Amino acid sequence: MQSNNAPVVLFIDDEQFLLNAYQRMFRQSDWQSLFCLTMKEAYAMLELHPIQLILCDYYLQDGTGAEFFRGLDHKYHAVKRVLLSGSSEDFTDELIKAGLVDQVLSKPCSKQQLSLVIEGYLASVKSASCLS
Repeated sequence: MQSNNAPVVLFIDDEQFLLNAYQRMFRQSDWQSLFCLTMKEAYAMLELHPIQLILCDYYLQDGTGAEFFRGLDHKYHAVKRVLLSGSSEDFTDELIKAGLVDQVLSKPCSKQQLSLVIEGYLASVKSASCLS
């Protein structure tokens, strides 16, 4: 269950049915989930909420997930970034080496796979903040 100090995870996808599925999947999670259809909405969410993890689809209506992550300024350097892609293009190594993303996951992803990734990144953020 979510609490006021629960970590915040942002999902970005231009497919409303996928955002609805993520919302159903993680309704009982230990983190707060936010959902956006566009990069513009996502940038606004970053200004309003202390987001620890972003899961972003590669292809969006107003650009690509890679462009979105490139557009994050230095004040979001600590936010963990996962790109979700249903594409067969192999851009994974390039994006990780450039420091734009922490991980690329192939779509579709199971609830179990997404949960493991999210919980892993949130645990790493929590342990890093404990060390600060």
